[in-house]
Amino acid sequence: MWKKSPLLSGYGRWLSVTVMKSDIQFIKEELSEIKQMLHELLLRYEAVGMMKLSNHSLHQFLQDEPDIYTLDDAKVVYRCKKQYQ
Repeated sequence: MWKKSPLLSGYGRWLSVTVMKSDIQFIKEELSEIKQMLHELLLRYEAVGMMKLSNHSLHQFLQDEPDIYTLDDAKVVYRCKKQYQ
């Protein structure tokens, strides 16, 4: 366990408690950030799960529908003017 230090008498004890309180406050702040990151991660996983479910459930319906556009319709031609002269 903890060994009693000869330095922890009087002012040393107050300093030790102050350091522990600041450490606890730091841990609480870090824990709050971790909770926020986990919440955001869960929201992303939930969105991905909904997209996969929607893709799976609509697959048969969309497979039977005729294609509105072909791959040739989807091709895009990019033209760039050279600015270098």
